Amino acid sequence: MCSSSFAQGCVPFVLPFVPTRPATQSVGSAARTAVTGGTLSAEPATKGKGGKVMTFDVLSDLNWLAVLVAAIAYFAIGAVWYAPPLFGKAWAAAGGMEIPEAGTRPSPAIYLTPLVGSVLSAIALGMLAKATGTDTLQRGIVLGLVVAIGFAVAISLVTAQFESQKPKPMVWGAINAGYHVVGNLVAAIIVATWQ
Repeated sequence: MCSSSFAQGCVPFVLPFVPTRPATQSVGSAARTAVTGGTLSAEPATKGKGGKVMTFDVLSDLNWLAVLVAAIAYFAIGAVWYAPPLFGKAWAAAGGMEIPEAGTRPSPAIYLTPLVGSVLSAIALGMLAKATGTDTLQRGIVLGLVVAIGFAVAISLVTAQFESQKPKPMVWGAINAGYHVVGNLVAAIIVATWQ
C-alpha cells in the first residue's frame, strides 16, 4: 500500500473504469474521486442513461440466482457445442486431439475448469449489466455481443494464431470463438433480463 499521497505521485491499486484524479478535479460529469490515506475511492456517477463507475460494490446488488443460471447455461452450451455430433470432432481434429472412446472417464478438470470459467464470466457479465443499467432483452443482446466479440473472439483468435503445433489452429480458434459468442450472449441475456 502507498503511504504517500496521490498528489505526490503515488498511485494505489485502482480498478479499471475508476478515474485516477484528485478530488479537486472533476472527471466530466461522470464521477468524482477522493483520496484518503493513500487509497482512491470513487463516488457513484449520476451521468445519464446508466453511465456509472465500475466498482466491486455492484456484487452486492447482483441477482445471484440469475448469475448461477447464466453460468450453468454457459457451461451447458459448451457441453453441447463440443459434443462430437456438433463441433467436437472438427474441434478435436483441428487441435490435433483425439476424442476419448465411449466409456473412458476423462479427468474431472475437463469439466471443472470450464465450469469455473463459466461462473467467472457470468459474474463479470452480471457486474457489467448492473453497472451499465442493462436490464432489457435488447440491451442484454448488445452486452453479450460486445463482450463476446470484443474480448472472447479476439482472445480466441489471437491465441489460435500462435498455436502453430495444431493442424488447423484458426479452425480450432473459430470453433472456440463461436462457443464464447453463443455462451456470452445467452448469459448476458439471462443476467440482464432477470434482475
